[in-house]
Amino acid sequence: MKSIQQFLRVFPLALSLSLSLTSLAYADANLRAISQHGGAMVETASGVILEMVPRDNALYLYGHSGQPLSVEGASGKLVVTGGKGPIALTPAGGNRLNLAEPLPAGAKAVVSITLPGKAPIQSRLEPSH
Repeated sequence: MKSIQQFLRVFPLALSLSLSLTSLAYADANLRAISQHGGAMVETASGVILEMVPRDNALYLYGHSGQPLSVEGASGKLVVTGGKGPIALTPAGGNRLNLAEPLPAGAKAVVSITLPGKAPIQSRLEPSH
C-alpha cells in the first residue's frame, strides 16, 4: 500500500517532466526544419523566428509557422555582448536584414528589431559559424 502511495506522488511529476522534454525536442526539430540558410535559430517570446547567418552578415525573420516575414520598413540593431557599440540592421529585401559590419567569430549578441506597426522584437543570439 505504501509503495502505491509513493508511486501516485511521483508519477505526476515524472509525467510532467517527460512531456516537457518531448515538447522541447519537438520545438528544436521544428526550428531546424525552418532553417533555410544553415544559421543559428531562435524563437522570440512574440513568436518571431530569427535565423542568424554570420557568413552572410545576415539575419532572416520568419513567422511562428515558418513563413518568411517581410522586413520592408524595418529597423534594428545588434549589440555584441561585451563588445563595441551597436551594429545597424538594414532591410535587404524579402525576410533578410543585413548587418552593417561582420559579427566577430563566436560572438553572442542581443538583437532589437522594429517592424512597422508591430511591437519591438528582442532576443539573445548565439550564432554558429
